[in-house]
Amino acid sequence: MDARKNIYFYIVFLFMLCSFYICNGFSVNAQIPQEINIEYLKNKENEYVDYLFTTKEVSLSKITDSSITITSENFNKDFLENAKSLKNTFGYDVNYENGELIVSGLIPDFLYNSLYIEAESFNNEKYVLEIKNFKTAKSQDLIKQFVTQTLQYTIKKSILPIDFYMWEHKILMKEVTPEEFIFRVLQHPKILYNTDTPEKFIEKAYSAIFLDHISRDELINWLNKFNEYKQKYFMKDDEVWTLIIEEMIQSEDFKNRIELLNIDELEVPLSTRYSEVYENSKFDYKIDNEIKNLYVMDYNELNRTKMNETGAVLFLNEGFSDVLNSNSKIFVDIENATAKYKNGKIIIEGLAPNTVYRNFKIVYTNRGLEKIIFVQWIKTTRTKEQKLLKSNKVDRKFNVLDNFGYSIDDFLKIFYEKKYGLEIKEDELDCLKLLFVVDRVKLEKFLNLVYKSDFNIDNKILISKLYDVIFNRAADIEGLKYWVEKFEIYEGFMSNSYEIVKKIILEMMDSDEFKNRFNDAVLKNIIEFNNRDKKLHIV
Repeated sequence: MDARKNIYFYIVFLFMLCSFYICNGFSVNAQIPQEINIEYLKNKENEYVDYLFTTKEVSLSKITDSSITITSENFNKDFLENAKSLKNTFGYDVNYENGELIVSGLIPDFLYNSLYIEAESFNNEKYVLEIKNFKTAKSQDLIKQFVTQTLQYTIKKSILPIDFYMWEHKILMKEVTPEEFIFRVLQHPKILYNTDTPEKFIEKAYSAIFLDHISRDELINWLNKFNEYKQKYFMKDDEVWTLIIEEMIQSEDFKNRIELLNIDELEVPLSTRYSEVYENSKFDYKIDNEIKNLYVMDYNELNRTKMNETGAVLFLNEGFSDVLNSNSKIFVDIENATAKYKNGKIIIEGLAPNTVYRNFKIVYTNRGLEKIIFVQWIKTTRTKEQKLLKSNKVDRKFNVLDNFGYSIDDFLKIFYEKKYGLEIKEDELDCLKLLFVVDRVKLEKFLNLVYKSDFNIDNKILISKLYDVIFNRAADIEGLKYWVEKFEIYEGFMSNSYEIVKKIILEMMDSDEFKNRFNDAVLKNIIEFNNRDKKLHIV
C-alpha cells in the first residue's frame, strides 16, 4: 500500500514539474514577439543615421572641454563639403574643415551618450552622422566647472546645453549669486517631483552643495533637523527645505568652495554664449524625426489651446499618442505648476490667473530618453473679480489705487468710510493693512506660535514663518538672510521682542511685493467684502 502511495505522489510531482516547464515555456514564447518589436523599433531609429563613428574613431578624436574634432575615411566628405547647412538639434556649433568635423559649444566634463549632426544639401537632401559615448574634458574656467558639476549632481544626465549656458550667463552677468543658483536648481521640477521623501531631498541638496555623497551620520543629523522644524514649529516642507539649504550654504566647506570662484573680481562680459545663441532663439524641430528630442508647438497648435483661470489644456500633434499615455511622468518648468497627459492633451494646472507664460518647457520620458516640448506663449484667463472689474460693474473709484494717486492708507480710510461709515484712526491703519490682506488663519497660528514660545524662537524660523504669513510663500535665500540680519541689528538696541517682530512686519508690509498683494486683495474684497470685524488690533 505504501509503495502504491509513493508511486502516486511521484506521478503527481512529475505532472506538476512538467506543467511548470510547459507554462514557463509558453510565457517565454509569448515574449518573443515583444523582443522582435523592440529590435524593430531600434532598427527604425537607426534608419535616420547615415554614418555612425566607430569606437576607434571616437577614441582618436580631439576632445577639449567644449569641443570634439573627429574624422573618418568612411563618411561622405563630398556631401559635407557642399552642404548648405550643418546643425545639431541642441544648437551646438558644427563646422567641417579639411576633412574634419568640429562640434563646439559643448558642456564641459560631460558624458555624451549620443550626439547627432545633420547636414542638408541645396536640394534639401539630408545626411545624418552620430557620435556615441565620449566625454568632454574638465574646464579650466572655474565658473564653467562649478556650473557643470552642480548640474550633474542634481539633474544629472538631463542637463541641456541651454540650461548650462543660461546659468553660466546669469552668474557671469551677476544676475544671481552662486548660492542663488544652487537654491534655484534644487527647485527644478525634476528634483522636486522625484524627491518624494526627506531623505532623497537632503541627499540631493547635500551632493549639489558639497559635490559629495552624504554619509549616514550626516543624513541622520539633517533628518533630525527636518523633523524638529516640522514638529516643533509646524513648518511646511518648502519652508524647511529653505532653512536646510541655507544652513548647508552657510557652512565653511561651501564658503571655501565659493571663494575659489573669485566672483567679486570678475568683470561682467559684454555677451555670453547664452545671449548670442540661445536667449532669443526658438528651435523648430518636430517629433516625426526620432533623433530630435525637442518639439516646438506651432502657431496652429497654440491657437487650439484652451485656457482657464489656473490652467491650460494643450492639444498635441497626433504623433504624441504613440509616446505618451495617462501614466507618463510629465514635468513643466513653471513654478508651482504640474502637468499630466490625457486623451491627446497635456493638462497644466497650478498657474496664476491673467498671466502670460513665455518660453517654457514640458519634459517627458520616452524609451528612456528625456524629450522636450517647447511652448512659446500662453495666457491664463482673468478671475471673476477681474472680469467684473473689466466690465465696469465695480465702482471705479476703488479699482486701482495708483490711478487716483491714493496711498494704501488713503484707500483704507475712504473704503471704510464710504462702505461702512467708519472713521479709521491713524494708529489703526497698520493693523488694518495686514488684516485686509493676509490669511487670518495663518496669522493666528503665527501669533500663537510666537506667544507660546515667549519669543524664544530661532530668528531664521521666525522670518521663514513671517514670509508665509506676509507674502504667502517660502522665503528665498537672499530674503531670509536680509531679514535675519535686520532682526539681529534691532536686537542690539531694542529689548522688547514683540516690538522687533512688529517692526519687521511693518517693514515687510512696506515692500512692493506686499503692496502688489494688497492691490489683488483690494479687487477681490471690493466685490465680496462685507465683514465689519476687520477693524481689529494685533495684541
